[in-house]
Amino acid sequence: MNKNTDGCIGIRILSPLTGTAVPLEEVPDPVFSQKIIGDGVAILPQDGNLVSPIDAEVVSIAETLHAYGLRSENGIEVMIHFGLETVALKGECFQCCVKVGDKVKAGELLAKADLKALEEKQVNTITPVLICGGMEGRSMNAFTGPVKAGTDAVITVLDHCPPDGTAEAETAALQNPDGAPAANASSLTDTADRKTGKTRKSLINFDFLQKLGKVLMTVIAVMPAAGLMISVGKLIQMAGIQAIYGPKADVLKSDINDIL
Repeated sequence: MNKNTDGCIGIRILSPLTGTAVPLEEVPDPVFSQKIIGDGVAILPQDGNLVSPIDAEVVSIAETLHAYGLRSENGIEVMIHFGLETVALKGECFQCCVKVGDKVKAGELLAKADLKALEEKQVNTITPVLICGGMEGRSMNAFTGPVKAGTDAVITVLDHCPPDGTAEAETAALQNPDGAPAANASSLTDTADRKTGKTRKSLINFDFLQKLGKVLMTVIAVMPAAGLMISVGKLIQMAGIQAIYGPKADVLKSDINDIL
């Protein structure tokens, strides 16, 4: 965590993989590129050593070992999803090095992926790194370009920034360890509700969501159910209910909220 002279606190989310960081919009999967689950970046990995991007607790591990959910002490929830459609491998090519409940330090090994085997299976190994919760009252910046696992920041979460000088604070917060400004830095969405201070609802009933049909199964498969949150509104958006039902979608959304 870095504190700037104007009082803005920057929380550095390190790259979980060595490779190249690219904008999330470049992920060829709308669940990620449209930021339905959360905002962040994606990594094109050079090797399969997956490390924790932040000091955190391991709150969930996909049964298929391809996705990991972490929560830091300051409430930031991070999900790492190694590759696309890797859930179909049912754990093949992955070796998990932690368990749910473990406390890990930034840079600590979470898992190993057999990158060569994945490539032989023609699996797209692009790896989304998402902030799925804990952004109330905060904003974030992203870094793209070459990154080293456990060393280079790919996201900086900005906290407690005063109204004036925020832009300067954000620029100062996003730096490499040597203090040099990170190239290709870009501002991501501020998901905070600063006026109301509202927080997200408790975890969704995943059993109920599965009954909504196959259209939701992708997001259910990649979401770590034991800790990371996703709003009903985003699930409605992904399911295409708004497009199908139009104005009636709000009524349906209300009904779903009553059931959850």
